Amino acid sequence: IGIRLPDTVVIAVEETEVSYAVQSEDGSWFLVSCQGKILEQVDGAVAYSNTRILGVKLEDPQIGKTAVASEMVAMPDVEAPSAPITVYNSERLSAALQIAKEMETNEVLGELATIDVSDMSNITAWYGKKFEIRLGDGADIPKKVFSVVQAISQLGQYQAGVLDASFTTWPDKVTYTPFN
Repeated sequence: IGIRLPDTVVIAVEETEVSYAVQSEDGSWFLVSCQGKILEQVDGAVAYSNTRILGVKLEDPQIGKTAVASEMVAMPDVEAPSAPITVYNSERLSAALQIAKEMETNEVLGELATIDVSDMSNITAWYGKKFEIRLGDGADIPKKVFSVVQAISQLGQYQAGVLDASFTTWPDKVTYTPFN
């Protein structure tokens, strides 16, 4: 909003960019910005034309408000299978927001079909139908996303496969395994 003397008020309106679609507890889809603001409720066809966040359900979504996912989910502990780890959906949503923000920073968010945070120790994403991206846990997301973007830019148009950026096999390197 601005003022031009003597008698003019200037109002500039910018539409918020949609980053991804998230499902609510009742199965409805909502478009959400990278900042976590709920923009609108949409049908499944519109949701599938945007990057979809999987593994998170929105709790009582309200247009114009910040997305909230607070239901608790028990996950098995790899080191002690008898004792479940408590992972909150809010942590999953936070991780998905961070990944979406990094993808937007690297100008590839529109290419992503899904970001799946249902298993926080094995976060995955699909880059179109060409690449399955394995990010491992939520550590070093900016570095992992940047590394994946660099790897994609070096691969040919005809190549498709798995890009492993979990840094568990090779520290600080993305491994590429073509689909069979």
